[in-house]
Amino acid sequence: MFSLKLKEFFICIFLCVISSLNASIPISLPTEYTPQAFDVIHYDATIDLRKGMSKQISGVCNIHFVWTQDPKDNNFYFHLRGLGVDSVFYQNNKVQFTLESVDTLDYSYYVLSNLEGKANDTVVVTVYYSGEATNEGGNSPFGGVFLLDSVLFANGVGFNNEYVSATQHWLPCYDHPSDKATFRFKFIHPKDFEVATNGIIEDSKIIDDTSKYIVASSKYPIATYLMTFAMGKFKKMTLDSWNMPPKITTVVYYLPKDEEAAKFAFNNFAKYYFTLQNAYGIYPFEKVGYVVVPFENGAMEHQTMITFPQSYVQMLYKNNDTNNIMALHELSHQWFGNSVSPLDFRDAWFNESFATFSESLYLERIIGKESYFKDMLVKKNYYINYVAKKEGLLPLYNYSRKPPSSNYPSTIYVKGAVVIGMLRYQLGDETFFDLIRNYLDNFAYQSRSTNDFLNFSIAYTAQNLYWFFQQWIFQSGYPFLEIRTTQYVNNSNKSSALVSIRQVQPESYGKYVNIPVELNFQLPNGKSFDTVVTLAGEEGTFWFDSLPAFVSFNTNLGRKVISLFTSTVYTSVEHLPEEPEQMTFIQTDDKIILKNKDEHQTIRFALFDLLGNKLKEGKIDFGQTFHTIDISELQNGIYFLLINDSNLWHKYKVVKTK
Repeated sequence: MFSLKLKEFFICIFLCVISSLNASIPISLPTEYTPQAFDVIHYDATIDLRKGMSKQISGVCNIHFVWTQDPKDNNFYFHLRGLGVDSVFYQNNKVQFTLESVDTLDYSYYVLSNLEGKANDTVVVTVYYSGEATNEGGNSPFGGVFLLDSVLFANGVGFNNEYVSATQHWLPCYDHPSDKATFRFKFIHPKDFEVATNGIIEDSKIIDDTSKYIVASSKYPIATYLMTFAMGKFKKMTLDSWNMPPKITTVVYYLPKDEEAAKFAFNNFAKYYFTLQNAYGIYPFEKVGYVVVPFENGAMEHQTMITFPQSYVQMLYKNNDTNNIMALHELSHQWFGNSVSPLDFRDAWFNESFATFSESLYLERIIGKESYFKDMLVKKNYYINYVAKKEGLLPLYNYSRKPPSSNYPSTIYVKGAVVIGMLRYQLGDETFFDLIRNYLDNFAYQSRSTNDFLNFSIAYTAQNLYWFFQQWIFQSGYPFLEIRTTQYVNNSNKSSALVSIRQVQPESYGKYVNIPVELNFQLPNGKSFDTVVTLAGEEGTFWFDSLPAFVSFNTNLGRKVISLFTSTVYTSVEHLPEEPEQMTFIQTDDKIILKNKDEHQTIRFALFDLLGNKLKEGKIDFGQTFHTIDISELQNGIYFLLINDSNLWHKYKVVKTK
């Protein structure tokens, strides 16, 4: 018997299933990319800034996109925050819209449903809007629109909001980095002001006695968070025009009071441009632009028009500092973040890690490799001694954004730079820079994920790099190393060293493999012997033979590599006799025979290769007067055997020839 209630239950289940089958694709979240049923290909917007000195903006934005799926079961989404939507048209027909939000996030968006068309149709949504422009707010806002010292300008990301991308504070757009599009912007503004924006200015005209307009566009796709404008009573200059390529448009906008400082700060700009181009490949855009604004909270790498803080320009000028490292950092983003953009904001580490690494690379290219290592050492120490304590242990990818972290924590800058330097060491310079240039070239003007970078790196280098990405990018923490070094000095003032390394970090920091550990032996003549060993697992022992007697020992000083670890070093010195009194050493093709006069003695031994890697170790309890060590599996070469006899270490050279 089929009861009525049971029948109603199954009808409900059936309707829920049908509903789920026809459910629209949910919108992508800032840190969760979802493929959409549409692909935005172009923005054509007119923005009226004539009331900009009161932060009033009005405009119309035509969003051109392609339906990648049938629209009847899908929605089109766009963002606009703080400004009012006056009306929306789809293919010139007025349509209804709803404002929706995510329950667990401060993330709101507009939804257009039941739109006509079919897959592969190219269509246009037109949004008319107006209101007072806002920013993300809070104690130290970064993203959104600002009016400071009669300069109206926009920054494309927020540090502390939950929606991250902040172009929605002035432009209706699908404000997610996964969907890049070309653009054409027309800004109408007061006649005595200038507007700086992305792309090339293709038209400019006076409208009447009080207003004029400019039109700017670009053939290169842009992620919406990299769109910007700045309006002020600017002057402008070209960037190092004698040395920059003539096909690249260059411009710096600045207020008259900053003229002398701006000319100083951006002098000899070509050295930054060519350092980066030589490392990473041809500059990917048609323009290099900066706009100097009265903003204290940092710079922003908007595509071809970088927003740059007035205070930093003045600081460089006051200190007579000719290295504008911030300008170089933001310029490097034109490759990392702008040409190849993040698929979602979990991938932001890629942008900031490479840009911060580029600061050190620049110092290497203009001063020398020693400067690169010194700068990397500063970054490593700053991360371990300050950032990790302030922000907590964060991975580079998919980190927490809750305070004391943020959308852009310092971790992804300084820890990220050191990790990129370690990848460079792991691959070697030729392979590393070939990899980066090819990755940037293959995915230019696209949005890509961290896994895309991982998979491309493995395919291009033909190396297993999963372990590297897992422990340095996906995992939080870093190794603590306990390093014990014993120096054995003989009668001729020559020495050997036994270095034992062990990971001792808390379990929450994780375990690490293949850690490059630089060892630094300071010699009496003021020079040093520096070498790098690889700690393959939790612990390792390394033997170094025929060293001059060294006066001190340290690690990770940055002569060959800077690695992300902290260490505690213990050192001791012991006398090493030339010949043991009790022990006789005999070598054959496949074994070592040890004869001992004291048949009751227990000794320890360890066998090392020339690189100091320990191959065998053990204890020998002499119940008889001789013992054998099998060396049949060793490759031909030279090895060293250490034997501890009565708490003294003795060494023997082992030569395997068959």
